[in-house]
Amino acid sequence: MRADPSWISAVYHRDVAGAGDDGYRLHALRRIREQQESERKQALADAIAATAAARQEVARRQQAVRDARATLADAIAREAAGDGPVSAHALVASRRYRARLEAEIEALEQRVAEAEKIVAAREQAEEEARAALADAARERMAVDKHYEQYRRQRARDRARKEEDAADDIAQRRKP
Repeated sequence: MRADPSWISAVYHRDVAGAGDDGYRLHALRRIREQQESERKQALADAIAATAAARQEVARRQQAVRDARATLADAIAREAAGDGPVSAHALVASRRYRARLEAEIEALEQRVAEAEKIVAAREQAEEEARAALADAARERMAVDKHYEQYRRQRARDRARKEEDAADDIAQRRKP
């Protein structure tokens, strides 16, 4: 997933090439990393939803197979429980009906197999989205860590300058 250059440009120009209030020149990069992480979170959520929908479709198709098998079992039971002699026409019609049900079951089983392949592909996409989110989070955390180091260094520099200024004042007061 590549970042859209238009919003990167907007962030860049809004922040005057990344200079924030505290002088940290990578604020724009921090915002970009945060935006990328947010986009990847959304992509993961979409992938999870797509996987769930595909699993529901598999379950729906499996139920259709079970229903068709139950209908076939009922037809076989009705044929076996027939009272008295059965006409040739009724027997042929019953066998055609059973053959049609068996063909329908086979077609439904193929649809289940196709849906299971889709689930596997969606699960793979979900795993890729998880990995992309982990990468984006790592990249954002690296910039955050750098920012924290920058802030600590600035605080140390500021404290050192204040200490130096206090020392200068103390030196001037000595007679």
